[in-house]
Amino acid sequence: MPHYFRLGLLPKKRHVQFRRPDGVLYSEELFGTEGFVGPSSTMYHINPPTQVYGWKTLFSTKAQYVEIDTMRMRHVKSGHGMNGFVPPEKLGEVVKQGARPQGDAIDGRVVLFGNSDVEMTVCNPVTQMPYFYKNGQGDECIFIHYGSGVCHTMMGALRFGPKDYVIMPKGVIYKMTWDEADATAEELFAGTQSAGQSKRQPKGLASKNVKAKAISAWRPAGAPENWSSEQMPLGKYLLIETTNGSHIGPPPRYVSKTSAQFLEHSPYCERDLRLPEHEPSDGRPMFVEGYGEFEVRVKARDCMHSYMFHYHPLDIVGWDGCYYPYVFNINDFSPITGKLHMPPPIHQTFEAHNFVICSFCPRMLDYHPDAIKVPYNHSNIDSDEVLYYVEGNFGSRKGIEVGSLTLHPQGIPHGPHPGTIEASMAHAFTGELAVMCDTFRPLFPTKAALGMEDLKYPASWEGEHFPRLTKGEMVGGNFRQDKVKGKRIKSKLGDLLDVYQNQNAIPEPLKRLGSPTPAPTGNVWAPNGPSSSGGTAIGSGNGGGNGAGNGRGKGAASAPVNGHAKTAVKPAAKANGKASGKASGKASSKTNGKASGKASGRTSNAAANARAGR
Repeated sequence: MPHYFRLGLLPKKRHVQFRRPDGVLYSEELFGTEGFVGPSSTMYHINPPTQVYGWKTLFSTKAQYVEIDTMRMRHVKSGHGMNGFVPPEKLGEVVKQGARPQGDAIDGRVVLFGNSDVEMTVCNPVTQMPYFYKNGQGDECIFIHYGSGVCHTMMGALRFGPKDYVIMPKGVIYKMTWDEADATAEELFAGTQSAGQSKRQPKGLASKNVKAKAISAWRPAGAPENWSSEQMPLGKYLLIETTNGSHIGPPPRYVSKTSAQFLEHSPYCERDLRLPEHEPSDGRPMFVEGYGEFEVRVKARDCMHSYMFHYHPLDIVGWDGCYYPYVFNINDFSPITGKLHMPPPIHQTFEAHNFVICSFCPRMLDYHPDAIKVPYNHSNIDSDEVLYYVEGNFGSRKGIEVGSLTLHPQGIPHGPHPGTIEASMAHAFTGELAVMCDTFRPLFPTKAALGMEDLKYPASWEGEHFPRLTKGEMVGGNFRQDKVKGKRIKSKLGDLLDVYQNQNAIPEPLKRLGSPTPAPTGNVWAPNGPSSSGGTAIGSGNGGGNGAGNGRGKGAASAPVNGHAKTAVKPAAKANGKASGKASGKASSKTNGKASGKASGRTSNAAANARAGR
């Protein structure tokens, strides 16, 4: 954990007598990791923590993976539409594509991807937890997408809301209670109000109407305007859980080796963390003194077990140490930016053995005048990459929805979707928000993931990133993609000129300060207005006629062009075209186009589309 903390009642020294008001000793417990050499906390219970009974095994929690011998890029839609939701009349059709509401905050979890190090799960609960829970085999990183409530833990209460990371260490007992339309999580936990039933019954018709309107206007925190309770009754979260016994914590490079203090270059620090509270007057007590039968479910050995306590499981009156749960909101992450595009490790927020967790937050984009502002194509040959899309437009992707998860496996290069590179050029800021998990062992999908998968996703990179032909046609390499799905015209690019009546349009050079060519479809970056300064073309060339010229050779004479281009051609010609290539010539020409390269060629009719000399 990041630093030392203490809460509640404590004796002056460890392992000395510490008595309750009735004279009975509090029960001290060392709650530690890695034997006795890892982070730990010392806790003081009202009751001996060893007094449990009625243990039994309930069910297996071991994930069943499928298609373990298949490697492809995947897109899993855990949401219900582009903004996460759809109108109620279309609910039945679309819920099949998303994470269906079920269970409570624990047994409603649905594993989508995993391996021997980590599991990635989504949860869209319907009911409140009637029991307490302890993960006895791994740490949990719970990212709250929608909804709010309180995690009442044995070390204090943690109120959570949208975009919160809740870091729950292995072994901590807790109950996750969601806010409801007519009751807060604090009221529900205290038992002053039952789920779905108001604590204060309104008097008179007017009061009932006011209460009814308030309830009807309620929605889980952060939910879209067209939310419906059938799609998401309480909230939704993404869970990243260790399955190898390791612990989730801040990246070691951001923490001092001598003091465990966050260093100056860290994108967040101790002040950004929300630690457990003891606020009884606000309904968030650290401990509850009570007796009866309380069920605590424990996940261990790939099974769910049930234990019974004859006292309230949250009976710790004080603790101190460096092992405890905490909350960090993703909006408090301070992105690291640069003159040119920075690699994904600058987004790293947490890590455990064999995987890391990153936060892609709204931020300023690269500020070099020629910067490409989306990620470069890359082969991270040692990692699988999963992105969970929270909100905004993700600049390097198209067709992604809120709640989508994409998996890019090691061994397959991945990068920006066609059109997104040019679309990013004019923008100085991106409003994207996503959570990423990179693993160092291959991830495998579950049957549940296949039920939400968009099978068209692997083919979404087909087509040329830079349009070369008019009329919306795209060129992939030297071949044209035909309009008929799955068929290709195996024609060389030069032969296509005749197919399209010579109306080919080779892309003009990138403008250093100008607006980019807009992407044909898909996501766009958060608009900040295109640059108003004019573009400048660099190079030399001359196109004959209304077309574009391509040629090779050596030139001797030059011609003025709008921009900064030098051209050399044999015969003189007037044109409004664009040209690029290498050629030679002796005569000069005036053009109103933009040119790049060195070009010359044979002349052509001004009304025709010509190619510069080959």
